[in-house]
Amino acid sequence: MASVIDRSLEDLIIDKMVAALVAFSAEQKAIQASVAFNTVRDQLRPPGLKQLPLVNIWLDTLTPEEGGTSTKTCEQETAEINIDCYTRGVEAEGAPSDQNAMLRLYYLKHQVKYGLYKLINADFGFSPGIIARKRWPRFQLFQTDTKMPEEQIVGGRWTMSIEYAWQPEDIATVSLEELRVDAGMFDAYYSYGGGT
Repeated sequence: MASVIDRSLEDLIIDKMVAALVAFSAEQKAIQASVAFNTVRDQLRPPGLKQLPLVNIWLDTLTPEEGGTSTKTCEQETAEINIDCYTRGVEAEGAPSDQNAMLRLYYLKHQVKYGLYKLINADFGFSPGIIARKRWPRFQLFQTDTKMPEEQIVGGRWTMSIEYAWQPEDIATVSLEELRVDAGMFDAYYSYGGGT
């Protein structure tokens, strides 16, 4: 089923970010299996232990840039995208370890930044000029227990700002007068609007 309008650009950017990190994790796993991580988008529930280490990407805010609009209603927008990183540290005998969890988190945050800022991902596969500016992200550890789903899990958040132009397009559709369905042996004809 075709949609009336296309998906928004920040929605497509998040898809591209997820694909970039999935590919990067696969590259890392081929070198050393223990550094692989899972990547999802828009996960609202706390991560499960089997998902860890986990990267969750979601849109925080979408802000129009100042400067007004032209007669063509062209707008510059900035998408603030959050990239949450969760890890769990385990000692050799299986007991939780805060230090190991933090060491894995430090490495995971570095993997995420490296994977998203590799030269091949500069424009996330879009044509040059679609993304006007991709700022360097800022990182913050989750400070309160309320943000952490379980005790031995630690996490932090990259926040990335991506600026791009947005211009609405007219929806040009053809008036549907009739529909002809070819069902092989049976050929049905439907008329619309004529009362038939």
